[in-house]
Amino acid sequence: MSMQPAIPSLRTGLHSVGWVQRSIILASLFIVLTTGLLGLALHRGGHASNLTDIQNLFVLENQDLIPVDSWDPMIAALNWLHERPGENVYDGVFFQQHIKFQYPVTSLLPLEAMKALGVLNLVAFERVNLLFVLATAAGMAILVLEMAARLRVPGARDDRMTQLLLGGFGFVATLCFYPVLKAFSLGQVQVWLNAAFVFATLFYVRDQRALAGVMLGASTLIKPQMSLFVVWALLRREWSFVIGWAAVVVPSFIAACA
Repeated sequence: MSMQPAIPSLRTGLHSVGWVQRSIILASLFIVLTTGLLGLALHRGGHASNLTDIQNLFVLENQDLIPVDSWDPMIAALNWLHERPGENVYDGVFFQQHIKFQYPVTSLLPLEAMKALGVLNLVAFERVNLLFVLATAAGMAILVLEMAARLRVPGARDDRMTQLLLGGFGFVATLCFYPVLKAFSLGQVQVWLNAAFVFATLFYVRDQRALAGVMLGASTLIKPQMSLFVVWALLRREWSFVIGWAAVVVPSFIAACA
């Protein structure tokens, strides 16, 4: 008699897990099919799409076809600073050359490192961007698993197949998410910020506040408005977050000034 109450409960649990798995599969198929068909239609119609960008990058390897929304202005600013150290880069590049360099000088530190390594070119930039897109998708896959477990989605904690489907859904949905795709297709540094924010969120959810601060500190080097997060952390007394943020921003600011 002690076994009888457990049998309906077990059947209900299995039914719930099966329903979750079917829902994830259907949602993933819908996202992949609609995004793929749209990209294929644009590509065949001669319009730019992510399929076009990937073809240009890995098949044609033609730098003239690589999108440069962020890279051209940033490279122009870096070269200008090397030619005229100590002068006002915004006056020279933005106002005189009319090149829309709109980032803080700290954003040029990664480019300085690439220049030192001899890989400061558009092909390298776009391939780095693609790696950041994949990292964003991987981070979202892990984050989806974390959130599903916290929300007690059936199977999220103890069923391997459900976990694989949830992670796969997070990965696929991110690769098909328009802002992520558009940032890549335009050649924007926003791709880096997307990855940093996803991992900052993941670290925060896991109570790794210092690492979350490091991620958002790195974002602040490119977009200063991200420093609002440190104001939020100070108000909430998230000291580990503040220390992680400062550990990136302070030395980077000093290096950029130098």
